[in-house]
Amino acid sequence: MISTHWIPTHRGQEDKERFAHWQPPFVKIVCIDERPPYTEDIPASAKIIIRNHPMSELYGNRGLAAAVSEANVEARYSAYFATTPDSRYAASGQFPKRTRDVMAVRFSGLLPAPEATGTEHAASCQRMAQYCEGKGVARTRLLFEGLNEPQLWANEPGPLVARYYKAFLTGLHSYGLHGVVGNFGVGWPGNGGVADAPPAWSFFKPVIDIFQPGDYLGLHEYWALNGPQENWRWWAGRFQQCPYKVPILITECGIDTGVTGDWYGGWNKLPGEFDAKAARYVDELWWYAKQCSTAGRVRGVLPFTYDIGGREWEQFDIRNTLFLQAFFRKLDTEGLPQPGGAPDPNPDPDPDPDPDPIPPVVSEYKIVAAVIDSQPNEGISYISGRNFMVDGAGQFVKPMQKPVQVRQVSETNPANWIILDTDQLGWWGFTPSQINETWAIRTIDEVRGIDSGWHTIELNKRQMKMTFTWTPVAVTPPPPPSDPLDAIRDAAWGKLGVPYNPNAAFAKYARAHNLGVPMAGEFDVAGYRAQGYAGGIVYCKIGDWGNVQVLPW
Repeated sequence: MISTHWIPTHRGQEDKERFAHWQPPFVKIVCIDERPPYTEDIPASAKIIIRNHPMSELYGNRGLAAAVSEANVEARYSAYFATTPDSRYAASGQFPKRTRDVMAVRFSGLLPAPEATGTEHAASCQRMAQYCEGKGVARTRLLFEGLNEPQLWANEPGPLVARYYKAFLTGLHSYGLHGVVGNFGVGWPGNGGVADAPPAWSFFKPVIDIFQPGDYLGLHEYWALNGPQENWRWWAGRFQQCPYKVPILITECGIDTGVTGDWYGGWNKLPGEFDAKAARYVDELWWYAKQCSTAGRVRGVLPFTYDIGGREWEQFDIRNTLFLQAFFRKLDTEGLPQPGGAPDPNPDPDPDPDPDPIPPVVSEYKIVAAVIDSQPNEGISYISGRNFMVDGAGQFVKPMQKPVQVRQVSETNPANWIILDTDQLGWWGFTPSQINETWAIRTIDEVRGIDSGWHTIELNKRQMKMTFTWTPVAVTPPPPPSDPLDAIRDAAWGKLGVPYNPNAAFAKYARAHNLGVPMAGEFDVAGYRAQGYAGGIVYCKIGDWGNVQVLPW
């Protein structure tokens, strides 16, 4: 299960020896052009996942079907590589002709439609496969990633991403290749900011429908310093809320304090001496891999990252002697977790805990909002503002992207609410045609799964500032089922990747009417909540749990 995410910036002979000891089932190699390097270092038994970094980032110009202005191809490519530690091309300014040709298409005017971009990327993967074959690596060992962490919240919306990935996967299949598609960032797809609603996966079904044996769904899952159990099924474990019964690879995972707004913090931020940090992180990875193994769908987890491409990732690097010593001790004692294995409910404790107490595990947050400033600005016809995000201790927290919604109090149609983008410091602005009545404002953090609720304010031609206090709420996990039959049901539902709640109205109804196994988790549509079972679709109006009905497929 535990595989290798490799950025081969400092490659040496020891890497090949370590991989031979590790024997990971998958090795993801991040390359900077169409010539994936060092494939000879990867054990012959491993599948090789290739992420062409410039391609997966749309050559630094994120967005589908969006305009670009840069026409100087080599200048743009040089600017891209100036931010990477690999200077093989950036220093010389010389690029392979194929790369120049691709870049000429990319920056010659408008980005092509998602289908054209997906087809172009698949053709690039074909060239990478031919290069690998020239080095003795069969294309049957290769898997290819496309667009990385699609920006579903911005200018890469779900429907366009699905169109891109459908074309990408179709193109790969035409070359006899297979892909790892999606590679969604932690917390995505979102659930529209609706409390307790499951992630909205329906947009990606056209891609799932063309899966062939050998294709994988890629997801990224991270957790903070309290371990992977914190916010389980929303940060880590979110794969359990994916309704599609397809093979899954967690192509990035591990500690990233960015899930809490503390950016670029990896396992190095754990408390204690460095060897204690390493041992604890290894234990967390083993626990996480065992939870993933029980689902059956997850075939591999790839901790981010073995070696780094930039100093901002230093705290994540597991190409570290103390980490590898702890990792191989665990490996030699227990072996790698395998798909379909039993879960490990109790991770090993920190063998050398830090004297400072570790914060309690929390899985929910609330936001308390208050206006702190409102200034008359009579000569303008727009409103600007700033959100100051602070945690329960009053410390500043970096706000998430697009966290603000504004509406007139009289406006109840969500389609007419104003969604405000913010920069990293929380500034936003909007220009309603008439600013002459009471407005309401709220912020939603889809990553943390929290909502401030609506707060009314007179915004008549005023600038304003608002502070949102993010308060963690400790949640006691429910006790394990005392009834052995419920325990069996809980385990069986877990094998399907569907959470089991013995008191849920749908589960009770389905059991009473012999509807068979659940096909997916619950979902909301048109004011109704529903869940598919083998014998029909169980549904009711949200809140009317005593009036459950069944709809034939």
